[in-house]
Amino acid sequence: MKKSYTVRRLDRRYTGGDHFQHRVEISDSIKNPDRTDLYRRMREWCRDTWGASVEVRHHRMFRGNDLDHNDHWCYDNGWYHYYYIYLKGDQELMLFDLKW
Repeated sequence: MKKSYTVRRLDRRYTGGDHFQHRVEISDSIKNPDRTDLYRRMREWCRDTWGASVEVRHHRMFRGNDLDHNDHWCYDNGWYHYYYIYLKGDQELMLFDLKW
């Protein structure tokens, strides 16, 4: 089965690179509505696995608030062109890859 996402290793040049090591990229959501459904299912799985989280642009703001802050993952909705899921480290990525 072909992978329907790519993984980018992050550094400080990327949004979220100061806290997350990996970004799962699901693109072409306009051309392929199934990707939107895949992203939704991936986000639900992350929420069920590690708990609720926020969008990456809000992650820093909520870092002091334990209710909204999640060290393991966050996401970015990208306005219909791409979807991103940010993962903290290699353990989170390995678990994600095993599932998807």
